[in-house]
Parts: sequence; C-alpha cells; structure tokens
Amino acid sequence: MKIGVILATEEEFSSFGNEYNNDCEIKKILEFPFEVINFKYLNHDIYAIFTKIGLINAALAAQLLIDKYNISLILNVGACGGLRSDIQKNEIFLVENTIYYDFDLSLIDNVKKGQYPGFKDEFIPLSKKYVDLLSKKLNLKKVNCACGDKFISDKDLVNHLINDFNCSICDMEVVSETLCSYKNDIDIISIKIVSDNASASEYESNALSSNEKLMKETRKIFEIIV
Repeated sequence: MKIGVILATEEEFSSFGNEYNNDCEIKKILEFPFEVINFKYLNHDIYAIFTKIGLINAALAAQLLIDKYNISLILNVGACGGLRSDIQKNEIFLVENTIYYDFDLSLIDNVKKGQYPGFKDEFIPLSKKYVDLLSKKLNLKKVNCACGDKFISDKDLVNHLINDFNCSICDMEVVSETLCSYKNDIDIISIKIVSDNASASEYESNALSSNEKLMKETRKIFEIIV
C-alpha cells in the first residue's frame, strides 16, 4: 500500500525519520515548499511529508501526495493538546471524529456551528474501518479532536470544545487532511500523542520526547493495516 504520512512539525518529521533510519533505505525528496522522505517498510511504500503547522499547509501537502505519488491512505501522526483534566501527557489516542470548531455558517444557513457542507452535523468522521481495527488491536481510546488554526490555551474555549463538541484533544491540521481524503475518496487515520494540556510552555518542553514515543506506534500500524 502507498501511505502518505503527514507531519506538521520539525520534531515530528525528524522523530519519524529517526525511527526508520537504521533499517530502511530512506530517500529524501524536495517538493517545494515541502520536504519528503520515501522508504519501503514491510509491504508499504511510505511517503512522509513535513508540512509545517496549519490547516492550509496540511491540505496542500495531502493533495500533493495524492496527486504525485498516488497514495491510498493518509496517516496523520503527531502531537496534540489535551483538553480534559483527566488526560495525561504522553497519552496516545485515535481520532474518531474531527470538528472544525471555528467554521460557522449558522447565521446564513440552517446548520449547526462547526457543520461543514456535505456532512450531517459538526462531526467529520475518519475512516471507520481503520479506527475500529486499530482501536481494538492497539487498545487505544477513540476521541473527538477539535481543529482550528490557532494554538488553544484559553480556558473558556477549552470548556466550549469539551461541553459543546465533546472533544478530548485539539490540533491544527487533521480536519483539512480529513476533508482532503473525502474529496479524493481515500482513507485517513490519525494517531495523536498529548504533549501538553493547552499550554504553550508544556508543548515546547515535551514535544520531542512525546513524538519519539509516538513514532514507535507507527510500526504497529504498518504491521496491522493491509
């Protein structure tokens, strides 16, 4: 299978490459403005791309991998913020639904806040067959991930995302990659590790160690999916 691994930060990209560097022949590719590495692992052809942070970068990178390398699965991997008080740093989750929390057409259309055109409500589901499979095989909890183009630390916003959207974690990329997967009729998986509890200082101090732990989980994913 051709798999596109989408990594938003330098820590994520370097940690992923380091995980496979000793036992895979890694080819580096420059796809302006992105960096890509390519290698074979098991029966998979892996293309991992460093997007930098943000929804637009993530969408552009996902479409590039689809158009140029004909990937059939997107794997979104990386750090996230924990919203709920009982979530621990370095916990790993599978994203079941993503919510585009700052998208709002409710004033002009008969829709809910966060509801994106083409969906029945504010919840945008990732590929159910893989979410269910990996949740069972890896014993990972399925969660809703709030997604928007800002780092979340405001407590009122955190409470809004928990109470109104039932979100447990947040990031700045997965919703655009998920929408891209729908537009191109391919599957998407997102696996996240909590690097902080809505705190910029926690993120900066914990990002590298969190990602090193998470990238080991990608081996298990590649072994499970066919």
